[in-house]
Amino acid sequence: MKSIHARLAALSAASAVSLAMAGQAQTDTGLFERESFVPVDERPNADTDPVPLPVGIFIVQPSADFSIGWSSNIFASSTAEESATAYGFKPNFDVTSDWARHAMGGLLQFDHVENPDFTSESKTDVKLGLNGRLDLTDVVSLSGRLFTEDITEDRTALSTIPSALEPNEYSRSGGSLGLLFTGNRWLLDADLLATAFDHDDVEVPNNFIQDQDIRDHDELDGRVRVAYAVDSNWAAYTEARRIEADFDLPGIFNAFDRDYEGNVLSVGSDFEFGDSIRGDIGIGFMSYTFTDPTFADIEDVSVSGNVQWAMAAQTTIETEFSRGVIDPGLAADIAAIETGVNVRVAHGVSPKVFLIGGAGFNNYEFENIDRSDDRIDVLVGANWRLNENIWLESNFELRDGSSPVQEFTENRVLFRMRVFP
Repeated sequence: MKSIHARLAALSAASAVSLAMAGQAQTDTGLFERESFVPVDERPNADTDPVPLPVGIFIVQPSADFSIGWSSNIFASSTAEESATAYGFKPNFDVTSDWARHAMGGLLQFDHVENPDFTSESKTDVKLGLNGRLDLTDVVSLSGRLFTEDITEDRTALSTIPSALEPNEYSRSGGSLGLLFTGNRWLLDADLLATAFDHDDVEVPNNFIQDQDIRDHDELDGRVRVAYAVDSNWAAYTEARRIEADFDLPGIFNAFDRDYEGNVLSVGSDFEFGDSIRGDIGIGFMSYTFTDPTFADIEDVSVSGNVQWAMAAQTTIETEFSRGVIDPGLAADIAAIETGVNVRVAHGVSPKVFLIGGAGFNNYEFENIDRSDDRIDVLVGANWRLNENIWLESNFELRDGSSPVQEFTENRVLFRMRVFP
């Protein structure tokens, strides 16, 4: 992996500097805590919050989701719309340590969806993860995690092959290391994530196979944020991010060298005003270079941010917006600029009943082909938490895609019951 040793060395150097600073640092962690805002449907309630199970020095929170859903356009197609009903079962096991200092935890999740109308759309996704935190001092901590996942892409994904007889499937596995230092009004937050992606080939009509090895790659993603707390309500920061993608060598189905490097430098602020408003907004510059000369380099403005607002005692609004580079997973193009905004509204009718609404818009400008996609997503729903053992959820979702390649409109209805033993 290119430059991985340099990235690890940089993190090690940052760790040494932070440890030296820790000896003189004051414990000002409260200056960076932004926890007074909580969405109304996530606020604690002793009558409905699940009760975890103590197992030795760990706390285990098992749960299981049972769902039934309906789609008006299961293949996300504009010419061959098919409706279908599917049944879901998702058991989940969360484990966390019950320690005053340090932390250790894990996750095991299975997500099975059975589609009796179209068996090709049935899936079983698996997630397995381990994580830990080592508190070196009151102001310095190290963290790490390992994970592996088997994932089925949604038919509405940009990477979908319109003629495919089954959705795209892939696995991702890797780990991360993190460092957090807080003291003397300063914060240093750094992490390094290494991920390997392995995509399955896709079957298309006439017993042919669409090769997906072109998407297999190793990725190194490093981020460092340095922040200064002006006061207890807001802090200014600068953040640098470096991404390196090392794809498999070009082959019979891949004429391009898809390796690339990306750098994003931004400045911004995270802030909180009383119990009503919390946010984090950053604006910067992104630069992506591609090994293959046929792919044009990218230099553009980057944006990332979120703002949460408690509009009333029982109504909260969450907004996210971003502009950045993504890999759309296409054979003809390695990069697209995604610009999007998403809004979520939650209203508490009572301590146990919540109404949910959301809307999102995303635009994708492809860099090396003449293509621009717009996506709109609208959701309305309701959640009813009967007690600490059973939660009920229902929602309606509209997904619409405008594209010269993949145009679709899909309506989804979902009913879910969450059970906490």
